[in-house]
Amino acid sequence: ELYNARLWASFSLTDVSELEVGGSYLYGRGPEYTFHKDILSLSGYDLTFKWWTSSYSRLIFQSEFAYIKRALPDNSINRYGFYAFLGYRFNKYWSCGLRYDYSETPEVEKEIRRGISATFTYNFTETTYIRPQYSYDSMKDGHLFYLQFVFGMGPHSHPLE
Repeated sequence: ELYNARLWASFSLTDVSELEVGGSYLYGRGPEYTFHKDILSLSGYDLTFKWWTSSYSRLIFQSEFAYIKRALPDNSINRYGFYAFLGYRFNKYWSCGLRYDYSETPEVEKEIRRGISATFTYNFTETTYIRPQYSYDSMKDGHLFYLQFVFGMGPHSHPLE
């Protein structure tokens, strides 16, 4: 059993800028409950700032901080992580972004993971895009390349972020 909650609010700062803040909380049995009887609590806090420089161009900053606590019968494990993303949409079709990630693994033996990613996105329509992405993972000393194709369909599809 898991219980979760989410609060989110958006505020217009000016005619061309917006601030979004949010918080999430999850509580329940951990992934190893059968063996370790761990109780998990996870909280996250997020912030997004958007600034439209013209009709189609936009600067966006997103960040989220997460904190996890695994309560085990004989001790507890406390870890945290965060990411920060900075993106710019040049026009109706093209955008790019950079993201930095930091996290501590939730196991007893803590390992630290850092990563950086770069993306370029081409929007075919407001509900369909293609995105190549390069990522570097410090824990694996790995270079990763992704190619995403995302589309929305049906009467309730909406513009994608």
